[in-house]
This record gives sequence, C-alpha cells and structure tokens, in this order.
Amino acid sequence: MEQDGWYTAQFLPLFADLEHDENTFPEVTPFLAHYTSIDTCEKILIKKEVWFSNPLFMNDVQEVRFGVIEGTERAILNASVREACETAERSEKLNQAIMAYRQEFDQKHALDTYLFCLSEHDPNDDDGLLSMWRGYGANGDGVALIIDTSKIEAREDTPFVIAPVQYASDEQRLAWLDGLFAILANCLKSKHIPDDSLHIAAWWLMERIKLFALFSKHRGFSEEREWRIAYLPWRDPQNLLRPFMSYLVTANGVQPKLKLPFREIPGLVSDQFTIENLVHRILLGPGSSTALAKATFERMLELVRPGLKDRLQASGIPYRKT
Repeated sequence: MEQDGWYTAQFLPLFADLEHDENTFPEVTPFLAHYTSIDTCEKILIKKEVWFSNPLFMNDVQEVRFGVIEGTERAILNASVREACETAERSEKLNQAIMAYRQEFDQKHALDTYLFCLSEHDPNDDDGLLSMWRGYGANGDGVALIIDTSKIEAREDTPFVIAPVQYASDEQRLAWLDGLFAILANCLKSKHIPDDSLHIAAWWLMERIKLFALFSKHRGFSEEREWRIAYLPWRDPQNLLRPFMSYLVTANGVQPKLKLPFREIPGLVSDQFTIENLVHRILLGPGSSTALAKATFERMLELVRPGLKDRLQASGIPYRKT
C-alpha cells in the first residue's frame, strides 16, 4: 500500500480533527488511573506487565462494531461520495476497496487489536472516582494505579495510540461519520484521484474509521473520563509485539491478550518504561482503606515492589457497600 508522498497529503484532511487536537497525547500528558482489583494489581507488580484486552471481548464490543460496520456501510451508500466518484464504475471500485479493507481488518487485524483502559485523574484528587471504584475497582475494595503519562516516550513510529475517548449519542456519531464522508468526497473531487488509485482513498478512509471506532463511546459513559492506549497491529509491520501475544482462559472461554512488559523493547519502548518510573501513586479503594488494610498493602509493596511503598495512599471516600 502506497502510504507516503503525494497520496498521504491528499487524504490528510480525513485526520484534520486529530492533527489539531491540543487535548490529546503528547500535547497533554495527564495522570491516568487504572482501576482494578488488589489481586490483579499484585500480578501487575510481581510480573511487571499489564494485560491489554481485545475490544471485541470487552463490554465495549457494541462501540467498536458500531464504528466499523456503520462506518463502512454508510460510506458505500453515501450520496456525496458516490457523486464525487463521477461514474458508477469508479463508485463501484471505491466501494469494493472499502469492503475489502473491512474484510482485511476482520480476518487479519481484529484478533490482535488491543486496548488498555484508564480514567483521567485530577492531580489533586486523593480519593478517585466513586463510579469507577464501583464499576472497575472491585466495588471499592480494589486499587487505582495512577500513571504519569509525561513519563511515556512519544514516538511517531509506534503502533500505540494514546487518546481520550470521545462521547456522543448514536445520532451524533452517525452525523460525525457523514461529515467524514463529506471530507472524502471533497478529496475525490479536488485531487483527481486516478481509477487505479481509488483503493488508496479507501485505505485512508478505513484507517480513520478504525480510530473512530476504537476511541468513541456512547455518551452514557462520559463520567468515566476514559482514555485508551490502543495497540494497532497494522502499524507494527515488524511484529515487534508478537512475542507478547497470549491468551486468558475465563469462565466465558479463551480470550486473546497482549501482555506488555514494563521493560525496554528494542525499536518500540526505551529502558525508562518501568513500573517505578510510570506509577505516580497507588490509591487503595474506599472499601479497603482502614489503617490495617493500608499497613498490609504496604507490606506487600515492601516484598514485591519496595520503591512504590511511599506512593501508597488510601481513598478517603466514606463508602460502605450495601
């Protein structure tokens, strides 16, 4: 696929909203909280790795399918794109290419597309979000690992994307897609894309649709203030992360996992990618914030990760489970 040079410039407008977004990484480097159980936290600290999940096995499966399926199907039916193609033959070529790239995603990339989910954390917040404790932090008995994203190296040649989730209703997301197709139509009209290069237009459109699918969510979840770190396998042509592709056996069957280690991976992350460097603070949940629980957690840190002991703090939310 020809991704560089003249064609890259022609389809940059499809990504204009991302290029000029000053509220995403690395233009901003927020603190991000990963809410989890104490058991999972212990595994992260001992094994020095975090597990990325496949979105098709997460609660967000509808969001990803919504973006990819609705995006591609609305694209091939869009009147402005069809008109911009000028002939039925060109329109059919473009549509076939769009569906071919969707099929390629389904067959080659969907299995090993992974997400690690976090919540934006106010630097002055010593308690965490109660809704996140309830939903993801073992109903208040868990832990929140506060990550300082300023310690993450920003690289252009990375298969990872770090960005906030955009929240909207289904109607608003469909309207956004229609706006994207209007941009594509303008590119096709003004740039005079040859017939044998229409597949390149389809490739760039599919790239933007996939990002839209992975980083958008129904507005009902907006209080989560979610950020995601996404691994995009099609941006890892050397398969640098292939050795870390694994699985997890659950009550619902086997699920694919990306087990990313906190250590240097040549060509991908530096030797500064360590737990001690990235973790700014550890919050103990409001359901386990007694003095005894905090002292016991400190003992665990002394044994498995002593450099983090002084970063432990207990949430002060007066939360009692009913």
